[in-house]
Amino acid sequence: MLYRFRLSRRAINVGVTVESLDGGGLRPFVLRGLDENRVAGESGLPIDVGPSLTDDPVPSAGLYGAPPGDYAVAIDSAKRRGGEFRLRFWVNDVTPPALGRLLVSPDARTLRVPVSDAGSGVDPRYLECALVQEGSPEDRACRPDWDVRTGVATILVGRLPAGRYALSLRTGDYAQSRDALAISISPRHVRTRVIGLIVDARGAISVGAAPASAALDARRQVGGG
Repeated sequence: MLYRFRLSRRAINVGVTVESLDGGGLRPFVLRGLDENRVAGESGLPIDVGPSLTDDPVPSAGLYGAPPGDYAVAIDSAKRRGGEFRLRFWVNDVTPPALGRLLVSPDARTLRVPVSDAGSGVDPRYLECALVQEGSPEDRACRPDWDVRTGVATILVGRLPAGRYALSLRTGDYAQSRDALAISISPRHVRTRVIGLIVDARGAISVGAAPASAALDARRQVGGG
């Protein structure tokens, strides 16, 4: 599959992200013109050329400081049939993903937070969380699982002891993986939020003010400062 686009002026960034809805493993390539042999540099490949410099394969490709001109996007798959997917096209993405309202399951063992991004899309690699209880020296396991179809991050917390907690959530987008000039994680592409949780004697969870010391520890655990 080949898609074409034209930039009439220089863009801060431009690119595409393939959101595979069935684990198809599709990868995009950004090309100069319609020539599939002219990849637009390393950043036009589906690898991470951002501040982490990991060369991780990612379902995104694009350019920072993209000059005007004609471009094309080729979608490739290791399988004969690529499967169902959504293709995101983004220009000048300088806004990190949004974190929605935290929801607590009826049994108070699961937390859910909508995570969305109007530009390059949510990069699950940056989706992290930390859960710290006020006055407790132990950290609780906290691993979010994001569903590309629903856009909801699910966090299994189990049965929490009564007390006050700070839940720190971090999320980032795929434009971060294109920013080869960044020397650290950019606030343009990564957002961190701390939410206070209150667990009563029955185990019910409500949202309240986050304890200051616990909030600081939770932010540090997800790299938020």
